[in-house]
Order: sequence, then structure tokens, then C-alpha cells
Amino acid sequence: MSSGSLAAALGIACVVAGLWFRFGRDEGETRDSSRPRETQVADGDESAPASSSTGTGSRRNATADQARSRAKVTVTPDIIDLGTIAQCGGIARSSVSLTNTTAEPVKVVGWVVSCACIRMLDEPGFTIAARDSVEVPFEVDAWGIGGKSARLDFRLDGNAVGPRVRIDYSVGGPIRARPSVAIRPDRDQPMLIELERCDSDGAHVAEAFEVLSVFPPVGQIYRVSEGEPPLDAGWGGFDLDFAMIDELASAPDAAQDPNFEWKETPTGRRWKSLEIRVMTNHPECNELRLRVRNR
Repeated sequence: MSSGSLAAALGIACVVAGLWFRFGRDEGETRDSSRPRETQVADGDESAPASSSTGTGSRRNATADQARSRAKVTVTPDIIDLGTIAQCGGIARSSVSLTNTTAEPVKVVGWVVSCACIRMLDEPGFTIAARDSVEVPFEVDAWGIGGKSARLDFRLDGNAVGPRVRIDYSVGGPIRARPSVAIRPDRDQPMLIELERCDSDGAHVAEAFEVLSVFPPVGQIYRVSEGEPPLDAGWGGFDLDFAMIDELASAPDAAQDPNFEWKETPTGRRWKSLEIRVMTNHPECNELRLRVRNR
């Protein structure tokens, strides 16, 4: 057979194969095999019709369930603006009112916060009577600098979704701690806490001030040794001693100290956090509050 005849024969064979592929197969086979694998069975139910919108429907149902759950208990207000808060001065406290809109008691089993800077002042597990309201207080620690927004989500019986609160605020102040929250390091050793004089935008201000004391006495004020250069203006600090906090927490009356926050562990109760106060000679920041967190 010549090369021309061979090429013609191959061409005819390709055309025939193409016609069979397009029209010769069973119609059902073509429809099934052309579907994406993940849309042939809906939600693991082999009897369900294929649908690429199954996921959307499930999400829509979940959203509706959450809406019904949130409708059981409403919150007022649902947006709180605390304005500017600072480590200097008073504690930023606020509260929300939870209202049970149903004819049956509803239990609030807990809450989820988007920032550990939010500290709830009540214990979870309380019940709101039918058509009644309960006030829930909380505090916000001034961490970082600048504008902040945090979220507080309540949980109801069965971990059902409860109402949500948005908490807006800005962190400023004439003196700030660095770090703004002291977290216990892996190695138990003193941690240097630097204090910086700054303006409302967080920019450094070269103005001298003095750190006078730490209460409770769990830190040693940083002093320049003889022969060392003095601290730059606008800086101060102290060494925070976690071993001293452990000793303080082991005292018989430590559980009554409102500055401590506690948690239960398999080995017993241990301190979760402690609020300490740093005294300075700055007229706009005589007392600076710092949250110390345990591991």
C-alpha cells in the first residue's frame, strides 16, 4: 500500500471513531460521565438527585438555624463604643443586657471572645427566666495602640448560637507598657517591661518620667548601674518576676484577691492572670495597669 493510500485509510478511521464517540454511546452513559464527580451524589445520599447547589442549601439552613437561635435571646446594645481607653487611669468597664424572648427559661452556657483583652465578670451557666433580662458586665484591657474592634458571642443550651456584640474602642494614653500584656515565657525568668512616654497616636515623646513602685510587689524597678549611660528621655521599666507572683498566689487568702483571675486544672486551681499597678511621677499617669497572664 502506498503512503498516500495509508494516510487516506487512517483519516477515514478517525472520522468513524469520532462519529461513534459522539452518537454511538448510550445517552445515559454520556450524561453521567460528563458530570463532575463531586456533584453526582448529594451529601452522601446516593438516592438524592445531583445538584451543585447542595452546599449552598446547607449553608442557608445553618444560617436560618442560627437566626432562630439568636432570636431566643436578644442583646442590648449590640454595638458598644468605649471611646479611648488607656492603661493609665480607671478600668474600662461596660455591660450588656440579655433578654429571653421565649416563654421558657434559657440557659447561657458560655461565651466566645475574639480578644483575650475582654474579661467577663460573671461566671457562665446562668439561666434567664421567661420574658426576663439579665445584665452581664465585662472589662476591656488596653492592649496595643490605636483603633480596635472585638467581638463577643454568647452560647446557649446545647452550645446553640446566642446573640453577638461588637465592641469598638481606641487605645491611647500618655504612657504605655511594652509589651502591653505580659505573658509568662517558657523559661521562668524575669521579664523586662518597658514603659514609654508617647502621644495620643503612639509616637514617642522624649520627656523624662520616673517609675516609683509596682503593686503588688512582684517586680524590681530598672535602675541604671553606676558607670552606665542614663536611660533615654521618655523611657522607664521594671523586671517582672513570675516566681514572686507564684508565691503570692500560694498565700491562703490569695483566692480573695480581686486582682487575680483563676482557672481550674487537673492538678488543682492556679492563677490565670493578675492585674498589677505601676506608679509613676507623671501627672497624667500616676498609675498604669498591666495584665499579666500565666501559661
